[in-house]
Amino acid sequence: MYEVPKRRYAAIVFFVAVFVITFGIYTDSLPTIPNLSIIKNIPSQLGSYSGEYEEEITQKNVSIFAFIMTFPDKHTTRAKAVSETWARKLDDYVFTTIKSDANLTHKNWEIGFEDANHKRTDRHWLWDRIRAGFRRMYKEKWLLAQYNPEEPWYLGETVSAGSFYPSGGTGYILSKAALKKFVDELNSPNTHCQRNSDQMEDIHVGHCFTHLNLSLIPSVNEKQEHTLIPINLKNIMIPEEKRNNFANWYISASKIPVKQGPECCGPKLMAVHYTSWEEMYIYDYLLYKVKDGLYQPYIKDGKKITEIARFNPVEVFFAGFIPPVVGSVSAIAIALIFHNDEISNYNWQCGRARLPSLSRIINLPVERTFWQLFLLFHVPLRVVELITGFNRYDRLRNIHYPRVWFYELMRYTYLYGGLVELLFLSGLSIIGERENIRMHVIFFYVFGICGIVFMIANIMCHKHSLYYLNPYGPLSYRLKILFCSLYIISVPVLIGSFVLYWKFCITWAYDVFAICEYSGVFLNIMYHGCAFFDIRHKVTFTVRLVEDASKQREHRPPPEPFVVDEHIDDDTDSTPSYEMIVTKDPNGNEARRVDKG
Repeated sequence: MYEVPKRRYAAIVFFVAVFVITFGIYTDSLPTIPNLSIIKNIPSQLGSYSGEYEEEITQKNVSIFAFIMTFPDKHTTRAKAVSETWARKLDDYVFTTIKSDANLTHKNWEIGFEDANHKRTDRHWLWDRIRAGFRRMYKEKWLLAQYNPEEPWYLGETVSAGSFYPSGGTGYILSKAALKKFVDELNSPNTHCQRNSDQMEDIHVGHCFTHLNLSLIPSVNEKQEHTLIPINLKNIMIPEEKRNNFANWYISASKIPVKQGPECCGPKLMAVHYTSWEEMYIYDYLLYKVKDGLYQPYIKDGKKITEIARFNPVEVFFAGFIPPVVGSVSAIAIALIFHNDEISNYNWQCGRARLPSLSRIINLPVERTFWQLFLLFHVPLRVVELITGFNRYDRLRNIHYPRVWFYELMRYTYLYGGLVELLFLSGLSIIGERENIRMHVIFFYVFGICGIVFMIANIMCHKHSLYYLNPYGPLSYRLKILFCSLYIISVPVLIGSFVLYWKFCITWAYDVFAICEYSGVFLNIMYHGCAFFDIRHKVTFTVRLVEDASKQREHRPPPEPFVVDEHIDDDTDSTPSYEMIVTKDPNGNEARRVDKG
């Protein structure tokens, strides 16, 4: 039997070392490299940068369906601005108006709590009667994630008109359970709720919520800062003498006192009312498209963090997806066109096959070069994808899925199954049929088995996580099932055709075997390509240098010494007065300075 040369063993050791080092670098803990923290997920929406770290926005299984009120004269301005800015971050929504308009994008013209109760059962929260305002959906979902939608909660800015009610300006969000109670009460013959809306709709709704004993979600933080503002921000930020008198109603009617100026609103401000359509575009641009601080260091949790590089999802996807496609297609095409004699020059026991196996193709020098170049790009990025996905599946788990143990089992299977798959992919690429056919075949089958295990685990995690609730989540889920099913179907065909050729000398069976190998590679690549739908418009990958900010302060150069000027101006008529000022520098050293009075 042909022995594997020493250089082959050296290559194996090299690839394993690269694999292990890459795995170590791309983990989050990094106990041996404390100054490097790589690949943190920064959520972004619609190709833009939000500047908010995902660990601070735990949107576990928070889905919102919204009714957005508009009027015919606002269809091409305010409604269009809403649909192109913050409404895109909703899970689903409809415009409610008195006149249909085809320009308001693929949304149904329907209205009513009953419709939401019957047709939107997959959504956990209903946002009703949103008017002329701007919303920050990340903040809404962050807050709602703390509450169970199966309990009767509602969110709104509470104001008073004799009795307290949720201001209609910022709308009100009802949990699934609260919506059901509300609809049941509306349909009751002895209802205490008013069915027909008028100018006092929010007051009537408030009375109904009180009667139903719905629990209010606080919209004011512990510092008494408001997060739902039913007026325009400029009417509360600017000095009182320059303010529109219309703002006074809110300041006087709010259940919790409203501070004026920048102290009015909390850092997790969620909504403002009376926003013009021009302001909506401006807010959206400033919040999600201005990349303030890129490559500039900042301090967080006592760490100085400097961004070294940033990659959007499209760049990451093409870097990981295109090389495997180019590498495999190039290797097969070059072999069939230019090296057909070499790949056919084997000891065919049962007649010469028309198509060579992929294993034989990657033994040729040129073809192997293309194939292994694809590995050079693919393997490190796959490791990053696996570890990132492993952590994100933990944060984005569906909190209502009861079998947590099974989900965790699938999550760890996803990680380790994917890593073992990559390890054996590297092994079968280094050791071909000509070097050691037995080892190559073992590597090939273990690679295939691990690939199937990884795919199934990934599908299960995807189904029971927030990924499935994303706009492209169901599409990604169905494509994963399709490619995984075809991949599994190809396995018995591949094994059967292999046996038919080598055991029963059926010549055409080897061609079937080769086709199954080709299709298996492409199905594997296409399956991993589904990751594009999972990260599209959702994450930005950054490489960051993390340093201890306290240590940097300790090594800061001492400040220049203060100089006491004891010169007395002889030309002055009065006797000068002096004041001794004692200060301390950041290192605790005392310094004295004399100021002339």
